[in-house]
Amino acid sequence: MNALKEIQAVLPSLTKTQAKVATYILENPDSVCFLSLKKLAEEVGVTETTVLSFCKKTDFQSFVGIKKAISGYMQDRMSWNKKAGDFLRTI
Repeated sequence: MNALKEIQAVLPSLTKTQAKVATYILENPDSVCFLSLKKLAEEVGVTETTVLSFCKKTDFQSFVGIKKAISGYMQDRMSWNKKAGDFLRTI
């Protein structure tokens, strides 16, 4: 399961503030890869503890785990876009 699908899967079980974190990540996966824990909490308007609690509700278990998973998802997406662009240039 990719990172965004995992986050969507746990969304119904989250608290209101944890859901804010999830929603922000789902809407901004490209920027999350570059944010620190503190900066993400500030962007969302929650505490760092809330972000960490959210992370523990996912299969990734940690902030670093989520960042790695989202980074991998973004790399796969960019790779697919490049392959599609290369293919389109051949036709």
